[in-house]
Amino acid sequence: VGVKVFYRVAPRHKLALVRALQQKGEVVAMTGDGVNDATALKAADIGIAMGKGGTDVAKEAADVVLADDDFTTLTHAVAEGKGIFFNIRNFLSFQLSTSFAALGMESVATAFSLPSPLNAMQILWINIIMDGPPAQSLGVEPVDERILRAPPRKVTDPIVTRALLTRAVSSAALIMFLTLKVFANELDDGHVTRRDTTMTFMTFVNCDLFNAYACRSADKCFYEITPFSNPSFLWAMAFSVAGQFAVIYLPPLQSVFQTEALSLSDLSWIVCLSSTVLLLDTIRKKFLRQYCSDNSRKGRSLFGRRIKKKKKKKKGGAASTAKTTPSSPTAVTQATDDDDESDDDLDFTLIQSASKRKGANDATKRAAANKERDRVRALKRSEEKAKAEAAAKAEAAAAAQAVADAEALTRKEQQDAAMQAALASEAAAEEKKKAAAAAKGGHNGASVTANGESAPEATEEKKKKRKRKKKKGAAALALEESARPVLVKPAAPSGEQWETVPVVEEWNEVSHKKAKQKAKMDAAAAEAEANPAFLMDSDAAVDVDEEAGEVSVTVAAGDDPLIFIGKGGSTIQHLQQSTGARFNLDRVTKILTISGPEDCVQAGVVEAQAILAIEAERKANEAEERVTWGSDAIKAVIGRGGSNIRATQDATGVRIDADVEAGTLVIVGPADDVSTALTMCHNAAFGEVQDVLELGTRNAVNLVYGPSFQTIRSLQDTTGCKLDITRGSTTLKLAGSSEAVAEATAQIRALLEANRGFEMTIENSKVGAVYGKGGETLRSIQDRTGTQIDVTRGPTHATVSVMGTVESSSRARNMLQHAIDGEVELQPGEVAEEIELGSATAAVIGRRGSNVAELEKRHGVKINVRSELQKARVVGKPDAVAAAVKDITAIAKPIMDAEAAQKKADEAQESGESAWQVDVADDDADGW
Repeated sequence: VGVKVFYRVAPRHKLALVRALQQKGEVVAMTGDGVNDATALKAADIGIAMGKGGTDVAKEAADVVLADDDFTTLTHAVAEGKGIFFNIRNFLSFQLSTSFAALGMESVATAFSLPSPLNAMQILWINIIMDGPPAQSLGVEPVDERILRAPPRKVTDPIVTRALLTRAVSSAALIMFLTLKVFANELDDGHVTRRDTTMTFMTFVNCDLFNAYACRSADKCFYEITPFSNPSFLWAMAFSVAGQFAVIYLPPLQSVFQTEALSLSDLSWIVCLSSTVLLLDTIRKKFLRQYCSDNSRKGRSLFGRRIKKKKKKKKGGAASTAKTTPSSPTAVTQATDDDDESDDDLDFTLIQSASKRKGANDATKRAAANKERDRVRALKRSEEKAKAEAAAKAEAAAAAQAVADAEALTRKEQQDAAMQAALASEAAAEEKKKAAAAAKGGHNGASVTANGESAPEATEEKKKKRKRKKKKGAAALALEESARPVLVKPAAPSGEQWETVPVVEEWNEVSHKKAKQKAKMDAAAAEAEANPAFLMDSDAAVDVDEEAGEVSVTVAAGDDPLIFIGKGGSTIQHLQQSTGARFNLDRVTKILTISGPEDCVQAGVVEAQAILAIEAERKANEAEERVTWGSDAIKAVIGRGGSNIRATQDATGVRIDADVEAGTLVIVGPADDVSTALTMCHNAAFGEVQDVLELGTRNAVNLVYGPSFQTIRSLQDTTGCKLDITRGSTTLKLAGSSEAVAEATAQIRALLEANRGFEMTIENSKVGAVYGKGGETLRSIQDRTGTQIDVTRGPTHATVSVMGTVESSSRARNMLQHAIDGEVELQPGEVAEEIELGSATAAVIGRRGSNVAELEKRHGVKINVRSELQKARVVGKPDAVAAAVKDITAIAKPIMDAEAAQKKADEAQESGESAWQVDVADDDADGW
């Protein structure tokens, strides 16, 4: 009967309703809070009691207790339940496909007597490590919003369905096929190698990972799934990929799993091949949904869309509405089909905001739900209305545009018709004028008949006019055509016409036409001069306008016709101004056309032939030189900002093409100029003369460089020779004129001779004393003496090389000797004092020099302890030195006194005397 609401029913009626729904095969959930709801809560499949306002009896009878009495909490629980169910199916689909693929692959290999594609360790790795994390992450996949809108499933629906098995088997078949194909391709000689199993192993794992991504949803294709909605899945995939690369590329794991490293091309091929798993999944979900989807149900699909059925005809032709009788205690409401359809489109999560308010009762919740539903319907109606209005406006605009286009076309046709009529009338007037002129001419010896035949003079004049019109230039023709519209010739008049015109009027008319035509030509020439158009294509050649008495001549422009143009058109402009002829160059056919008066054309031809002769002579004397010097030399030829190469080209008049990358240089021009330019380029790259000077040591190199490269720059400026020392070597390259190279060599040798210095050999143990802490001592000696010092270590001894003047070298020798001996140079106001330490040397030094460091810090002095001499030297201010000596003595004296007493006792024992024996004179004890 379509009853949806039962109001003020008794407990037995509630129980009856629950049992009736259960008999129809429905899963019944019952909510209640009172004692009278206990029987129905107990009988329902899911009894739900209120935690706050419910009685203890209702809570005991119920299966679920809502702690906050909020129906939204129940919706979240239902959503989680649905998500768990579908995630279990996705998990099973992935696990079954992987297991079927591994089992099928081994079975096929066994059936066809093939070697096993995977070894035992690889199979264990796939089952434990690769399948574990991705499969477990599928269990926490977020619930799809469309699943929340799906109707409840039947209790009898199994988890493993035929569609799930179909998906698992099809995926397993493809994985097995791809893996065996790779294995068969790699197994060429019939023997299984590490590469064969590694390629097979990697293919199976990649197919498995792609299959895991496809199993995240049973209905969505891989590009419809939100990639970052499940972070656990992404971490699991990252862990699996990292583990797989570790198994393949780490040597310790390679020996365990019998794998070897694969190249990038192998990995790319495997990824492309295994990605076809996603293609199969897309085809299955898009085109084979009815065979491979668990979500199709009779009358309603997974995502809540009703499969419409034919409506039953109702008596009276009208749908029944809800009726409420005030006197009756129970109200029965019947819902129409339209209400059902609107409810299907309403998301139940939209009513949660109203139900979350504190203190909301059932009536408030129902009112909020109804209000929300009305709001959604109003929004839909307003959207549909707005769309309809927009469509109507678009249609109206299109119609108005069509009307405007039609009116514009009509106006254009009318204007064209008016223009044609005006042209026709003007042509008729022109024809009458020509006929009158012909009649006047006939009176003076020229006649025109009705047949159109004319005298020879008139015929010759017409031919000249046609010829002039045909050969007019582009600029003049455009100007004339714009001034005079196209004429339409009317029908010839019937009958003969005779008219006499005075000769003077005829010459006046001709003179007027000549002046008019000359003015047009002057305007065209001015336009051409403002916009030079000396080049023209043969496909669109421009005729030359020849006046009476003008001629035109064509000249072959040669292989390089642009010689007549010149830089910026300067050559052809000069030719036109000097000769008075017009020059037109066709760059396709390489033909130069010269037109104008005969004498001007002859002068133009002479000039053109002279240019061609000069070009031929230049080409006859032209030579080409190609050299390969390397990139560095070419850079030197070019110079900074191209200054060198531009100067060479300007000085010699040749063309130079430099290729830095190829290291080549091409010089084209007259032979003599090419030779001169080549010499200049060679000098710019290498210098006129080259020499090499071996400096020998790094000290000599530093000496030639000087502080901040001042010495080498001074040598280059004074001698004009280029000096270069390759980094890391001791070879000096000199380039320049012979005099400059000789002078630079002499100055460098003199510099080295004046700073010859000396060499000294020390033990390797003394090198630290020469360098000092952080090289401080060595830098100090070099700065204070101006010498260059280099220390070269050997197996047991080191060589100290010093370069500088005699005086500076002597000072450096003394300072080095002091450093080697451990002496510290005294500064003004300082004193030095030596202390004998004896056997107390180690005690004064302390553990790792701790005592010496402490004494230096405490007194502000410098203490140098020489263990081999058992002496300590203290340098500093007098009072500080005295205090430090006192502390050192306090440390050393007890040890030295004990050593002296021990030595005296040893001597007494060796002489036979007792250490306790005393002289009789000194014995003042009584009673002994």
